[in-house]
Amino acid sequence: MERKSGRRRDVDLFNFSFLDILACVIGLLIFILTIVVVSGGGSKTAQAARDVTAADRRLQDEQFAAKLASERRATLETMLNRRASDALDPAGAARTVKSETELLHHEADAMSAAKLRAEQDLAAMRTEVDKIEHAAGIDPAVVAAEAESQQLTAESERLHAQAAQIHQGKVKDTDIAYYVPHLRETDRFPVWLEVVGNRVWSVQSDGYLQIPQLDGGVQFRRRASAVGIRVGDGTNPFAFDLLTRLDPGSVVLSIAVRPDGFAAFRQLREQAWKRGYSVNWIPLGQEEPLVLISTHHAFEQ
Repeated sequence: MERKSGRRRDVDLFNFSFLDILACVIGLLIFILTIVVVSGGGSKTAQAARDVTAADRRLQDEQFAAKLASERRATLETMLNRRASDALDPAGAARTVKSETELLHHEADAMSAAKLRAEQDLAAMRTEVDKIEHAAGIDPAVVAAEAESQQLTAESERLHAQAAQIHQGKVKDTDIAYYVPHLRETDRFPVWLEVVGNRVWSVQSDGYLQIPQLDGGVQFRRRASAVGIRVGDGTNPFAFDLLTRLDPGSVVLSIAVRPDGFAAFRQLREQAWKRGYSVNWIPLGQEEPLVLISTHHAFEQ
C-alpha cells in the first residue's frame, strides 16, 4: 500500500478584524437608538398634539365665556337705560318689561347653546379617551383627558341649571305704580322753574338773561354765575324772592326738567304738593333753549 503524503490546509472561519467587530457594534447601537427615538418621539408628538388641542379648546371656551359676559353687561346697560328713559311713561314702562323678558330669553338661548357646545366637547373628549385606551392602554394622557372630561361635565351641568333658572324663575312680572296726569286750565299765575341735575333755578330772576324772539316769545338763558338751590339736602327749594312774596294757592309751579333732573324733579314735586302748590312740567333736551310766550292762563296737573 502506497501512502500519499502532502501539506495540510487549515481554514480559519473567524477571520474578522477588531475594527470590523467595532463597526458592527456601533451600527447595532445606532439602530437600537433609532428605534428608541422613533418610538419615544411619536408618543411625545401625539402628547404635544393633544396638549395643543386641549389648549385651543380652553381658549375657545374662555372666548365664548367672555362673549357671554360682554353680552350680559350690554343687556343690563340696555335695561338700565330704558328704565331711566321710560320712568315717567307708563306705556314705555310696559314696553321695557317686555323688552327685558325678550333679552332674558335671548340670554337663556345663549346659555343653551353653551351647554350644547360643552356636551359636544365632552363627547369628543370621551371618543379620544376610548381610542387611547384601545391603542396603548392607560397612560398619563388618559388620566388628564378623564379629568378634563369631568370638568366639562360639571360645566355642562352648571350651564344647564343656569339656563333652566332663567327660563323658569328669573323672568317675573313686575307691578308698576303710576298715575295718568290730567291737565286742567286754571287762572293761577305761572311761575317758571328749571331743574338740572339736583338743583333748581327760578327762571324769572336775575340769574337768567332774557332774549326776545321774533315770534314774540322770550328765550331764558341761565347765567354761569347763577347758583340755584340744591334739592333733597334739607334746604328749602322754594326760597326764591318771587315765591316768598306770593301765596302758594295763587301760583302754578311750571317746571322745565332737563334729562338729568328727573329724580330731583320728583322730590321737588312731592314737596310742592305738601306746601299747597299746583305743579305742571315740561321736558327739555340737555341743550334745548327755554323759550316762553306770555299768556293769561296756565295749566296744572
